[in-house]
Amino acid sequence: MYRLLFVVMIFILIGCGGEEQANRQEETIPKTNTEAQTDTEQETAPPLAGVDLMPLEVGNSWVYELAAMDTLTGELTVNKIDTFRVERDTVIDGETFYFISGMGLRGTLATNRDDGFWIMGPMGQPIMLAKFPGVDGEDFSMTVGPSVITNRLDKAGLEIEVPAGKFYCYKYSQVMGPMRRTTYNYFAPGLGLVKMETLGSPTGKPIMVGRLIDYAAQ
Repeated sequence: MYRLLFVVMIFILIGCGGEEQANRQEETIPKTNTEAQTDTEQETAPPLAGVDLMPLEVGNSWVYELAAMDTLTGELTVNKIDTFRVERDTVIDGETFYFISGMGLRGTLATNRDDGFWIMGPMGQPIMLAKFPGVDGEDFSMTVGPSVITNRLDKAGLEIEVPAGKFYCYKYSQVMGPMRRTTYNYFAPGLGLVKMETLGSPTGKPIMVGRLIDYAAQ
């Protein structure tokens, strides 16, 4: 169940185009029951282009701590560890895609293109998950099935602190689903997905947060 919620939060487009997701953090998040509660968001100079947003060499892995809101206390509590791992590559229509286990219920095919990070959608169509490089406020919205999904690069160049360290990140927002919830994803170019946040509706408060605690590159 927790894996399903995490997938809905970050990569709902993988499984179906019309479900809701959410994710956000402006300055800080509510305290959770862990030692690493020093997330900050500071504006910085945008990092240089020329690297992949999500490095996809076979063997790369990312480990996240997942925090969900306790319905009784209203606080975020870390109670799950999850791992993404690049398992193998495959060629589809002349383009190399990489299978990432842990991303989606059954894993996900993904690739980096000149304009950003793409995943294979539910109908076998590539979908841009994050535009890169880009400029602040750049829109890359799309229609998937019956859903209009509003995607935007909110900020190119933010310093984000998570348990794995401090990283310069691109901050992306996505609004979709019947409740029009918001998701925020933070990618560090050359390292990958650093943090994910889901906002509840209608409160607008974080109900789920995932933060990078370890990364291994091949």
